[in-house]
Amino acid sequence: MEPVGNGPYRHVRTVPSTLVELEANDRYYRGRPGIERIRLKLGGQATLELLSGEIDGAPWLPSPEASRLAEDPRFEVYFAFDPHQVVALYWNHRHPALADPAVRRALTLAIDRRLLIQVLDLPTTTPVLDVPPARGPEPADTEGPAERYGQPLGFDPDAARELLDSAGWRATDGGVRRRGGEELTISLFVFDQTEPIGVFVQEQLREVGVSVRVLQLDGNVVIDRMRAGEFDAAVHAFLTHFASEDVQGILGLYGPGSPIGYHNPRVMDLLERAALTNDLEVIDGIYRGLAPILEAELPVTTLHPIVWNWVVHTRVRGLMNRRRLFCPLWSSDGLWIEEEEPAGEGG
Repeated sequence: MEPVGNGPYRHVRTVPSTLVELEANDRYYRGRPGIERIRLKLGGQATLELLSGEIDGAPWLPSPEASRLAEDPRFEVYFAFDPHQVVALYWNHRHPALADPAVRRALTLAIDRRLLIQVLDLPTTTPVLDVPPARGPEPADTEGPAERYGQPLGFDPDAARELLDSAGWRATDGGVRRRGGEELTISLFVFDQTEPIGVFVQEQLREVGVSVRVLQLDGNVVIDRMRAGEFDAAVHAFLTHFASEDVQGILGLYGPGSPIGYHNPRVMDLLERAALTNDLEVIDGIYRGLAPILEAELPVTTLHPIVWNWVVHTRVRGLMNRRRLFCPLWSSDGLWIEEEEPAGEGG
């Protein structure tokens, strides 16, 4: 069956598990696109293929790879972050310490999330946030100030220690806090991509007397253990926007039978309202109603928004428009190829 559409490109062929080839559509309502043919390669080694000239662009490269390629004058790195898709620390509220919102606040204060962004080599404009911004689920303006996302908890290990003391978890000569003979020890599940975050969190919490055991598992095993509620803490992605098509996942996290053991009737009421509408003004009001509750209770600790990196050869032009940074293919009709002119004699 041949694909049917009226976009800027027409389907030419698909080679299963290898590539999809498209050609410019003469009948596109905005006129024929500037790039005649686009080949979408599947799999492969993106960084090596960029360096060898086999491909002109690659999406979703890890930030360290994108930063290395940014040093090559042949490439430009474009990025965007969506503040409604974040990497978070999930806390299991059935844990004797993590059931206490004061402890969750203390652990959040003890993690220098701005430093984590630097360690992970994410863009310096990546915001720190505790609650979803009161906006519809649009890609963020990468040049906007972090303040637009509210004022998150800062890095304050002294305040963290005071909160832990007040919650009864006292410092000991051995370094690990105790309450009633029980050590404040947390097992933290990570998988290969989030292992550096786990090590960072482990070091940060050690400074306030919390022992963290980092356990690296297969990603699917981490998800299965989280769904079953069989974990203390885990690092994983978290969808934070409440458009009606996504709200069921949020309800599953915060509702009865929640895998993290969290349930707040007011939160459920607001989320159920969100599930009944596509009106962004209503959803905006729901964000504003949720913000003070989530700021106070911190059912999860957000670490950083997910950052999407595109590395593109400089011969591909038309990417200066910020709306095109999130995914160049979404606006491929506005792109063109500008080949370098050959150098003249002795040039």
